[in-house]
Amino acid sequence: MMTADRINGWLVAILTLGIVVLSFSACCSRHVAKYFVDPRRGLHKYILLTLICLFIPGPYFHDGLLQSFKLSICDTMQLSNAEFASLFVVSSFTGILCAPGSLLISRFGRTRTAITASFLAAIGSSVTTLGFVWKSLAAMWLGRLLFWLGLNVLLMVQTILVYDLFKGRGLSCAMTTIVCSIRLGGSMSYPLSGPMLHQIGVVNSLWFSVALVVGAFISTLLFGYLFRGTATARAVRPMLERRAPPSSIEFALVRQIHKIVIVFLSGIAAIWGVVFPFEVIGDDMLQREFGYSADNAGFIIAAAPMVSILSPALVPFLGSTLHQKLRAFRLGLLTLMLAFLMIGAFQLAIFGVVLVGCGYAVAVSASYSCLPLVIAASAPQDTKNHKKFEKLAVGLNMAGSGFSMIVSNLTIGVIKDNASYRWACLFLACVAACGVVSVSWVRCRCPEPCIPSEPSREMEEAQSTETETPNLHISRSGGALEIEDEYYQAAA
Repeated sequence: MMTADRINGWLVAILTLGIVVLSFSACCSRHVAKYFVDPRRGLHKYILLTLICLFIPGPYFHDGLLQSFKLSICDTMQLSNAEFASLFVVSSFTGILCAPGSLLISRFGRTRTAITASFLAAIGSSVTTLGFVWKSLAAMWLGRLLFWLGLNVLLMVQTILVYDLFKGRGLSCAMTTIVCSIRLGGSMSYPLSGPMLHQIGVVNSLWFSVALVVGAFISTLLFGYLFRGTATARAVRPMLERRAPPSSIEFALVRQIHKIVIVFLSGIAAIWGVVFPFEVIGDDMLQREFGYSADNAGFIIAAAPMVSILSPALVPFLGSTLHQKLRAFRLGLLTLMLAFLMIGAFQLAIFGVVLVGCGYAVAVSASYSCLPLVIAASAPQDTKNHKKFEKLAVGLNMAGSGFSMIVSNLTIGVIKDNASYRWACLFLACVAACGVVSVSWVRCRCPEPCIPSEPSREMEEAQSTETETPNLHISRSGGALEIEDEYYQAAA
């Protein structure tokens, strides 16, 4: 009886709080809503960044849960290590399919592509779960193909949006926040996998993760509404971006990509080729090779993504110039190489897992924030095509990363069926070493870009003068917020 009264009390309190919040919102909605819907407001950009960060945690939670349930899935479906690894080979293959995706995004629009990709990921996660229920490996292959095709496209849109919205140090802060959001899903799925397995079982756990993927789809809908859907955004954003009409898809630009960019992208591919294949086998490895329980193994392997949550704190240490960021990138890859040597050669599992998280956080944060600088330093001096080269590099990165994950997943499956996980870790250390060589070569050959990493005050003032526009008068009767104030330049 006491419990029921307590529950009713909490419900009344929550209902009262909800009424107060709604009443307050109704009173000041006109004053507050403009900060959400008006692209000229500085806060609007960070609201969009928050929604962009919500694109990924749900899908990565689903993917991490599938990795953690390897033993249960293999026992239920009678799969070998190679057959289970094929689920991740199929998903990695979608990265190769996404090579021209960045140019297609420019053609069909970022918002429309993000919503479609997120919906495809939701369908794919549902088909994957149904494949396990039906004990059909083919259905799970199809689900993984759809899921990761949508997720890889969503990752590209996410990166392109951040490159378009932020510059200089703001870009470094935004990219580290994105890394934090990406790793948030994995950091929650690994420690929760054991308790969820015991409490609700594999099937219900997977369906719960599908619900989170659907939640990510809802965040893309809300992003699309704030980014392009309101009358204010439709009126203001074209003036801020000064976008030209969609141009033809120029695949010939691939031949103009400098070899420095290709080698640099191979360094990023090394990150994806070691971290995510390791996390696929990490939970199983800790149980079979090191004797940890399912619960403890989940908490230990979660240390890698949990460390990455601290990525925003790395911004002051990444540097501001291209060579400083490349040095940080190389340090991250060296840390990854050391981590796998610790696990494979010295059997220091917990210490190695923590180092994996540290290496990933440093390497990814540094590499993605300096990719535009590498493009600026090596691309042809053609300002018209500069953004196209940037977007094309994002697509090529997905292709290279997908290829490296395919090779790693297949190799690890073969190694496990014939040897032990420790040999797989030594293989991953070799892949990380290849990445170190690539980044070192780029640092020696690539000059500092001619453009500054952060726009100067004079440049910002000039841009503010160029983009000054008359007042906007948008009536509430048209379904939008009425704006009477003078246009002012916000950080774009």
